[in-house]
Amino acid sequence: VALLILVKNREHLDDWNIRQYFLILYQGLKPEVFYWEFVNTFRKFVILAFNVFMAQYSAYYRILLSIVVLYSLLRLQIYLSPYKDPENNKIEMLGIIAGSLTLF
Repeated sequence: VALLILVKNREHLDDWNIRQYFLILYQGLKPEVFYWEFVNTFRKFVILAFNVFMAQYSAYYRILLSIVVLYSLLRLQIYLSPYKDPENNKIEMLGIIAGSLTLF
């Protein structure tokens, strides 16, 4: 619901009514990628879903699918650099890499 409200009001993210309730979701992000927190949440949900709902399959396949998701989002992270602060972009990138390495 929050994502729909933000998309609908993406031209008015500086308005007090929007900032009052939703600033925590896009603070520190570039205006054109205000939705990035939802992408991160979706990433975590997809990896969790792979490991829960595909429990009957080999761990190899679950790990492989998780790595594909993480690699795809790493590429997207590098391409978009969604954070205003370059250090935050580096930290996010390192976090995705660390998540990939823990699967090995």
